[in-house]
Amino acid sequence: VRGEVKDTGESEKCIYLNFGDDWRTDFTVVIFKDSLRSFRARDIDPLKFYKGRTIEVTGRIRSYNGPEIIAHHPDEIDVLD
Repeated sequence: VRGEVKDTGESEKCIYLNFGDDWRTDFTVVIFKDSLRSFRARDIDPLKFYKGRTIEVTGRIRSYNGPEIIAHHPDEIDVLD
């Protein structure tokens, strides 16, 4: 899936990369906090690094508050701009 990360967010368990204004229906990339080690190893803070950028994410699309892909590693997310 390719798109611009309009906003990012954080919960107790996850970081969210939202492609639209309504996270309940628009596409979201989910990064569970137990996967953050691989992002930090590359000096990537997903909350800041991806916001406002066009990315392409690969993985299995599932439906939970709209379509989403769970990213476990930064290799699953390509920055296109």
